[in-house]
Amino acid sequence: MLPFRQWRPRHLLRGWVAYWVALAGVTLAPAITAVLRVSGEAGKGSASAGFDNGLLHLIVTNANGPGWSGSASLQSVAFWLAGPPLVLWAIWLMTRPARPRVPTPRSGVTTGQHALGQGPAEQRDAVQRDRSAVERD
Repeated sequence: MLPFRQWRPRHLLRGWVAYWVALAGVTLAPAITAVLRVSGEAGKGSASAGFDNGLLHLIVTNANGPGWSGSASLQSVAFWLAGPPLVLWAIWLMTRPARPRVPTPRSGVTTGQHALGQGPAEQRDAVQRDRSAVERD
């Protein structure tokens, strides 16, 4: 695994996807197994899902044996989906190398951008004006 300093945005996205796949596998595997048991050819039972009073819930009843039920608050689901990826993103941002500071020709101040009026287009126009002045003389 690469250190965070060497991560690119694609590595960050892959980390998020791996987290979401692992989260779904850990939290939804029992529910998926119960639903598949009920929906099979020999299965008799029912499954229902809903949202009520801020809770997401899934209930699977099985005539042949024990059923399954689970619920989670909307806030906890949102936290588990977004919290760890946001923490990973914040760590990634803090460990990225700083942009190099470039001195600008006009002010001598080091910034990450050109000084006002000293962008590539303005520099090109200034060179063309100087050439025109030399050609006229």
